[in-house]
Amino acid sequence: MDNQKSKKKSPALFFIASFLAVIIIAVIANRQSSLYKEITIPLNNGILSLFTYDNFLAAVSFDNKTYLFDWNDLSKKYQTIPIKYDQMVLLKNGTIVSVSKYNAKSVAITSIKDNTKPREFALDTSENKTFLKIGKNRNEPILIIAKPKSNQTTLTFYTIDPNKDSPQYEFTIDSPIDINQRIYAAVSDDENLVSLCGGKGPPKAGWIALCDLKEKKIAWENQLPEPSLFFNCEFSPDSKLIYARGSDSTVYKFDGNTGRLVGQFLPTKENRSTIKNPHVQLVQVSSDGALVAAVVSGVVCVWDTATGKKIFNETPGHKVMSDIVFSPDSKFLATSDSRQGGKIKIWRIPAH
Repeated sequence: MDNQKSKKKSPALFFIASFLAVIIIAVIANRQSSLYKEITIPLNNGILSLFTYDNFLAAVSFDNKTYLFDWNDLSKKYQTIPIKYDQMVLLKNGTIVSVSKYNAKSVAITSIKDNTKPREFALDTSENKTFLKIGKNRNEPILIIAKPKSNQTTLTFYTIDPNKDSPQYEFTIDSPIDINQRIYAAVSDDENLVSLCGGKGPPKAGWIALCDLKEKKIAWENQLPEPSLFFNCEFSPDSKLIYARGSDSTVYKFDGNTGRLVGQFLPTKENRSTIKNPHVQLVQVSSDGALVAAVVSGVVCVWDTATGKKIFNETPGHKVMSDIVFSPDSKFLATSDSRQGGKIKIWRIPAH
C-alpha cells in the first residue's frame, strides 16, 4: 500500500519541482537580461555620486577622483580626473568646480583638459553645510550655504564664475527647514530656479520650496504631514514639475509653478514594509522627463511619468547604494556602491 502511495505522489512532486525550477530560471534570466554591465574601478574607496555629463557617465569616488566613462562604449578605458573636494560639478567647457560639503573653507577650480594644480579662492562659511549644484545647461554652479539660526535655517545663495576669484553673492533667505535632519537642493536646467526640500518641525512635516534666483526670493513653499521629511528633489527638464522622494518611500510630484501636489508614485507594499535605512534614498529624472527613478530601501523603481506605471523594479545587490543616474538616451540606469571596491552596475530600462 505504501509503495502505491509513493508512486502516486512522485508525479505530483516532480511536477511541483519542475514548476519551481522554471520560475527560478525565469527570474535569473530576467535579472541577467536587465543587468547590462558591471564596472569595477580598481583600488578605489567606493563611489560617492554619479551623474551624466554630455555623453559621459561620471563617477565621483571617496578618494577624491572622478572617473569618466563613455556611455556609447562602456568597455572603453575610462578617464581619471583628480579633484580637490567631495562635491564637484563639471561645466560644459570642461571646467571642474569642487567644494567640501562640511566646513568648506575654499572653492577649487581646475579642468578635465589638464591636471595642473587647482586654483582656489577662500570661503567664509564657518562650520556650515554647503551645497554645490548645477543645471543641465552647465554654465554657472550655484553654491548654497546653510547656517542654523534659532528655529530656522539661513540659506545664502551664490553663483560661481570660474574666471573670477570669489563667488557672486545673490541673496539670503530664512527658511523653516531643519538643518539637523537633512537638506537637499536641485537646480533647474536653465539654472534660474532652485528647489529645496527637507523637514520642518516640530511637528515634523515634509517641507519643499522653490527659490527664484532672478527674483531673489522664495516663489512658493509647501509642507506635508506625511512624509515627515523629503529625501532629494529633482526638476523635470522643462521645470514644470518637481519630484521629491519622501521618507515614507513615496515619490511626490509637485507643480513647479504653484507648488501644488499633483501626483504620487507608490512603491510596492513589500518595499514599504522593509524600510530599514532611509538615509540613502534617491530620486532621479531622465533627460527627456519621461521616467522617474527612486531607491526604496535598496530596491530601484522606475515609473513612466505620464502613466504612473512602474516599468522597472530591481534589487541591484549593492551593500551600500550611493547613487543612481540615467543614460542620456534614458535606455539605461547606472547604480553605484559606496563600499571600498564597490561596483557600478548598468541596467537596461524596458521599453515603455
